[in-house]
Amino acid sequence: MAALALVAIALLAGPFRDYVPAERAALARPPSRPALPASSVADNLVNYKPTTPLPAAHPEEVSTRLWRSMVAWGLIMNVVTKGSVACYETLGTIVAIGSFGMSKPDAGFLFSSCGFLGVFALLSMKCLTAWADDIKLVFYGCLVMVASATLLFLDARIGLHGFFAAVFLMYSVGYPIGHTAVIGIFSKIVGARTQQQGSLLGWFGSAGSLARIIFPILCGVVSSEYGSNTVFSVTGVVLAGSVVVLLCLWTKINILIS
Repeated sequence: MAALALVAIALLAGPFRDYVPAERAALARPPSRPALPASSVADNLVNYKPTTPLPAAHPEEVSTRLWRSMVAWGLIMNVVTKGSVACYETLGTIVAIGSFGMSKPDAGFLFSSCGFLGVFALLSMKCLTAWADDIKLVFYGCLVMVASATLLFLDARIGLHGFFAAVFLMYSVGYPIGHTAVIGIFSKIVGARTQQQGSLLGWFGSAGSLARIIFPILCGVVSSEYGSNTVFSVTGVVLAGSVVVLLCLWTKINILIS
């Protein structure tokens, strides 16, 4: 009988073996969250923002390939701007005397006066950079140089006053502003790699000096074979091409110098 009683008690206690009081079950159970409608879930996914902000890109992580291409662009712009003014220095006096009948003293006075006015353009660079950044100054400076080369290409139709305007645009406005802005941009570009800054600035100066040697020689050869108009037309085309390249690289240059 005792054995039967124990078996009966065990059978009766089986369903209650895992019983947990309601109070303890409520404390152990995690709080339930109300179900969100589908629209709320979609809004949360769209408006989700990470709690930890993403780390900002370090300047040293800028692509080396992009940096090298911008360095090459700066060297080429230096050659283009200095080479263009070298063409004026080589043929300007010849055109003034041969095409417009100016005397040598008058031609020398014209070029020296426009160069003197260019000094004021250099001194006003601080004010100009407050109005426009370096990239815009390069852009506007090269456009002025293109206009000057176009006027000299049309030397037979512009007259003496047009020649004065062409020399003024190159020596007093276009070259001093555009080339100085190129120097500023190149310094900022190479500043991203301080270890190579000195050597690259040396290359920059050497490239400009080489342009002032090679371009006058080429101007003399081309002018003797095809005339001075061909020289100024090629100069204008090269400067216009540099403007187009600048427009294509505008955003990339801003990334490096900002």
